[in-house]
Amino acid sequence: MTGYERIRVTAPYRIKRIEDVRMEWKPNEHAQLYLRGVVDDSETVNAVLQAASDDAIRLYDTDGESETTIFKGIVTSVQIAHRQGVYEIELEGHSGSFQLDVTKKRRSFQQADMTYPQLVQEIIKTYPGYNVNVSIGEGVQIGEPIIQYDETDWELLRRLASHFHGVLVSDIMEATPRFSFGLPQGKSYTLSDDVAYTASKDLLAYQKAGGDAAGLHDTDFFTYEIESGERYTIGDEIWFRNKRMVVSEVKARMERGLFVYTYRLSRIDGIRQERIHNPKLSGVSLEGKVLAVQGEQVKLHLEIDEQQSKETAYWFPFAPPTGNVMYCMPQVGTNASLYFPDATGKRAVVLGCVRKNGDSCAKTANPNIRYFGTEHGSELELAPTALSIVSGCKEPLKITLDDHVGITLTSHRKLILNAKEEISLYTPKRVVIQAQSQILAKKASAPSGFSLESEYHFLGTAVHVEGRDRTTFPAFDDEPKQGTPPPPEPPFDWGKLALCVLGAVAIVGAVALTVATFGAGAVIGAAAVGAALGAIGGVVMTASNDLINGEASSPSAYIKSAAQGAVIGAVCGAIFGPVAGVGGGAVVPLTGGQTTVGLGSAMFMGGTSGYIDYSLRELWDGRTPDGGKALESFAVGAALGGAFSVGTSWLAKGAERVRGALKRGASSKVEGTAKGKESRLEELRAKYGRLSPTELHQRINLRGAVHDELHRVRKSGLTKKELGPAIAGVLDKKTGKYYFDINDPEGKVPLTQHKLISERIRGMPPDIEKGYIKSLGAGSHAEVKALNRALLDRPDANLEDFMIYVISARKINKKMPIGTPMPRCPHCEYITQGANFIPEVLKHRHGR
Repeated sequence: MTGYERIRVTAPYRIKRIEDVRMEWKPNEHAQLYLRGVVDDSETVNAVLQAASDDAIRLYDTDGESETTIFKGIVTSVQIAHRQGVYEIELEGHSGSFQLDVTKKRRSFQQADMTYPQLVQEIIKTYPGYNVNVSIGEGVQIGEPIIQYDETDWELLRRLASHFHGVLVSDIMEATPRFSFGLPQGKSYTLSDDVAYTASKDLLAYQKAGGDAAGLHDTDFFTYEIESGERYTIGDEIWFRNKRMVVSEVKARMERGLFVYTYRLSRIDGIRQERIHNPKLSGVSLEGKVLAVQGEQVKLHLEIDEQQSKETAYWFPFAPPTGNVMYCMPQVGTNASLYFPDATGKRAVVLGCVRKNGDSCAKTANPNIRYFGTEHGSELELAPTALSIVSGCKEPLKITLDDHVGITLTSHRKLILNAKEEISLYTPKRVVIQAQSQILAKKASAPSGFSLESEYHFLGTAVHVEGRDRTTFPAFDDEPKQGTPPPPEPPFDWGKLALCVLGAVAIVGAVALTVATFGAGAVIGAAAVGAALGAIGGVVMTASNDLINGEASSPSAYIKSAAQGAVIGAVCGAIFGPVAGVGGGAVVPLTGGQTTVGLGSAMFMGGTSGYIDYSLRELWDGRTPDGGKALESFAVGAALGGAFSVGTSWLAKGAERVRGALKRGASSKVEGTAKGKESRLEELRAKYGRLSPTELHQRINLRGAVHDELHRVRKSGLTKKELGPAIAGVLDKKTGKYYFDINDPEGKVPLTQHKLISERIRGMPPDIEKGYIKSLGAGSHAEVKALNRALLDRPDANLEDFMIYVISARKINKKMPIGTPMPRCPHCEYITQGANFIPEVLKHRHGR
């Protein structure tokens, strides 16, 4: 045995004397050394301050001439202790394999045809001074990717050795990463049978290893434990008591001045470990970039690897999250996810692609709308209330199923419905077929059918046509044409006008002179004076109309106008003349005597006189008096009565009466005068403004389409609340397609909104939004909903591409029956600003 005096240590610290030494060396673990010694006082601080992670320690046996290394490794801990005036140092060291067990790493080894020895070399190639002795796995390929996930290199190597139920054995002869991959093959020794021993059998290890089912025997787990002064290493073969045993563990210690070894001798089949898995790998998804795609297999460059060649990458199976119903293989260059379902890492599969442009892609802004698309542009859109299938071509080619609209088939070429038996189109309401140029239906087996192309053409043995009246207008030719000037008008006959006026005035003057000369009572006198003034007003009105029209009326026309004015003036004078003090001597009613009447009485009499004057003239002409205009006449009369009561009012009143008669007479005559019948084009221009023939045609047809839609909706069974109050139609002038909608009875805005509509609803100025409270919700009216449909159908359209028309869907009041054009509310006017709104009505009074 080796005595205490022969044990020496080499370390960065000057140790004067060794007090205690212990060593332990086991498979799958790093060899450990514990040493306690005495140092000089000057080394108490330096020993700790100067310690480094790469400090080496060597324990050896020397006889003065030669040295035999017992342990060599690296210092992992150093401590100074002061006991009874003596400074002691305590050191702990580990074998050089400890360097492999420091840093946890993530990487993959995908080259399936790589052998285990090659993989071991690949793992430790970056460590200086590394060396490995491989005794298992020679020539065996790994067969599948090996994933190192949050494991140190030592843990990964131990897991690889467990694939063969082998072990790792650290090297205690050098301070560098040296080890054996598998049990090393050592020397052979024979021990005497009289060596003391302790025998045991590990039945629990036998059962965990699989027992008989694994081809093992319980004697494989039989061991001896002996003590000896001789030095053996793990892997040495020991023949003891006629049994072939192998050194599996080594321990050493200082005891009573001697360095004693304790060895465990095991059967070679009992030195094993069960297959190890990495539990951290279970359920992990590793992201990677697609390098290649083949069938339903994918090659990935995982993000945990710095480099990965396409040639050595592994073909992982692809399993989409949707199963086998509908999926697309990921494209080269995109990112995909590699999923590990368990800790073995064997059944890894590539799942769906990983999106990288979620923050910049407009289609992912709304999580309620989902898309399934290909690299060719074909797409399936799944929205809460709609489903769309879009082709990858540039032209519109899609199928849309919308809860609000129905099913829409859009094609830039033909739309072919082909069936072996029948194609049936049925609805309890109506079937609408629209086309830009021609609608043709023809039976292939017989000469029958119809064609609609500006005209109706029907072909068949019997034709039955049933419809209802609807007026449409063709496009107008707005080009200038060469015209023929009208014949010159004859000159105005001033002489005839003068004679007629003088004759009528003479009659009036006679009446007034008679009353003034012979006298009359208050009532008769006032009536006569009123008749005279009324007759003058009638003559002046007729004369003004003749000047405007350029023709002199006949004498009978002047006499008729004078008579009409006389009757009306007589009634007014008889009622109000006596009250105002007008008698037979008054030439004009309401003059000098009126000044004695109070201002309020004068205004009341003037207003009532104007009211009766207007009403009588309307009834005389066969028209029903308008209440608003009658009140307006009362207000004007009251104002004039008040003014005349404080001044020389008889002349002003006469002038005002003549002016009013001229105004009413001229207006009436101008309205009834026609120099020539206007063309339809001029009529529409006066109504809408100067528009192109196409725009006029579009407006007229849009109005007809909205009324047709109103007719259809009213027959659909909707309640009065659901129906109104408005229905709107929007025409896309580019495509010729119509879009209809009605007000939402609960004020709900569309769930799916075009970007422009959404921005205007959210960005509505507060003064507009809060200044109008009659709307249940801004954006819930018919014109906004219909325009939103049109924009969703053609998202890249401009607002000026659309034309809007709104009518009442039910009776609002007496002045607004069903089908009356309606204005836009302030909310809708702001949201739809830029679109062409048909100006059939005045602007909305934007009151609350």
